[in-house]
Amino acid sequence: MSEKEEFEELMWQMLKDKSQILRVLIDDIGHSQTQINGLEKFMENSKNWEIENLKKKLPVVFKVMKKQSITIRAMLAVLTVYVSGGDFDTDVAQVLNKMGRGQDAVREILKQKMNS
Repeated sequence: MSEKEEFEELMWQMLKDKSQILRVLIDDIGHSQTQINGLEKFMENSKNWEIENLKKKLPVVFKVMKKQSITIRAMLAVLTVYVSGGDFDTDVAQVLNKMGRGQDAVREILKQKMNS
């Protein structure tokens, strides 16, 4: 399956079952701390690395990296949907307003609406 097809499938899954995507993301939040702890322990023991020991541990490290990449891809898909939505501009403007740049944000939103 091509990357485009995989992305489209992920979008369909998100549309069909938003609760499943939320469960996966929440689970991944919990797993990420476990992965961080494991990687830190792996690095702490780096002084004792031997070839045979590395042969055993590197597949685990690669498994963690693969899982993190899958999680990042899912989060990027969710962000793509959010940024594409109508609420994104308003949410950004609200943040800018809290930062004291509300008038600039409103001007930019109006400018974009006039140009579209």
